[in-house]
Amino acid sequence: MTKLDPIIAVNDVVKSSKRYRSVFGCRSRHGGPEFDILVSDNDEVVLGLHKWGAYDHPTIEKPHNSPGNGLILYFITVNYEG
Repeated sequence: MTKLDPIIAVNDVVKSSKRYRSVFGCRSRHGGPEFDILVSDNDEVVLGLHKWGAYDHPTIEKPHNSPGNGLILYFITVNYEG
């Protein structure tokens, strides 16, 4: 089986990390203002968070690009209380 480790660009990594940890019940393995890796209890990567524009990655360098880049993430969790 192939394991995917999605990374998404966010404006505020610290705030986003806190939110995703509460929704998914995971913890931070890396932490920081520009990048974080969220993992499950058994250290499986759940989600990577990357600050818009950090490290010159072309696909996540401009948060104001127009929509239509073909990216949709779909998560299923039992921990969400909306």
